[in-house]
This record gives sequence, structure tokens and C-alpha cells, in this order.
Amino acid sequence: MKKLLIIGLLLILMAGCAPLQITDVKVTHDECDCVCLSWQTNQEAICKVTYCTEGCCYTSEMEPEYSTLHCYGLPIRKAKDVTITAIGRNGQAISIEITE
Repeated sequence: MKKLLIIGLLLILMAGCAPLQITDVKVTHDECDCVCLSWQTNQEAICKVTYCTEGCCYTSEMEPEYSTLHCYGLPIRKAKDVTITAIGRNGQAISIEITE
């Protein structure tokens, strides 16, 4: 019984140590020439989006709450260098660049 308990605790700890990942990124366009990004993280995280247009680069504010489901609307259709950055509760961070 003790061995099962120890193995169970180890499995739980190992599952929490998985590297943070950004997955299921979707890019859609609406009628207002905006770009809608949605994505998931495999752990609760807060995210921000950076993008450039016409020689200027912008960074969104960090999301106010940790979650695994995320979205952001870019106010323009022709953004370049779009990057999503996620930071997990444990401080682990990951970024991915979105290319269409």
C-alpha cells in the first residue's frame, strides 16, 4: 500500500513538471479587418501578444488571470512578427511566432 501511494505521488509530481506548451493556435479574420487569435496552453498560464505593423511594434498587456484557454484580437489584418508568450504559474515561459 505504501509503494502505491509513493508511486501515485511521484506520478502527480511528474505530471506537474511537464514543459509549458502553446497548442491549438487558430487565426481567423472578421469583417472589420481584425485578426482573432485563439490558443491553448497545457498548464494554466498568463499570456501576451506582440506584433508589428508599419514600422511600429506593439505588446498587449498580460492577461489578468491564469487559464488554459486564451484569445486576443489584433486590430489590424496585416500584422507581422506576431508572437505569443505564455508564462506558467511556476515562472516557466515559452514563446512561439505565428506565421500565416
